[in-house]
Amino acid sequence: MCTIGEDTYVHVPDGVVLPEQPFDIDVGMESVTLTPELKKEIKALSPHVRLSYQRLQDRIRTKYSIEDEQYLTRIAVGNLAGTYTMQADEPGLVTEYQAWVEDCREIARLERAALGLG
Repeated sequence: MCTIGEDTYVHVPDGVVLPEQPFDIDVGMESVTLTPELKKEIKALSPHVRLSYQRLQDRIRTKYSIEDEQYLTRIAVGNLAGTYTMQADEPGLVTEYQAWVEDCREIARLERAALGLG
């Protein structure tokens, strides 16, 4: 997943049995407890996590441009704050956008969970 200092972290899913490793690798292999701090550090450094977030943005962009997101966020926040009254079609647009983004975010969460970083 990434290298921190002299330690390289990999994720081996439960139930997977690694083949026999060369002596120099096997001696240095050990299980670690994924503390919240270590998890945060791995997520910050992992190219796999960066790719997951990039794919998240790419999925959102297949349906909504940055300008669309800004518009929908602006009207939703303005409506919540009482500074904007939504037009007749806008609540449905916001709801559809939010559902799409949550679907995309769930896919990204599942990707990171498959790496042991859920």
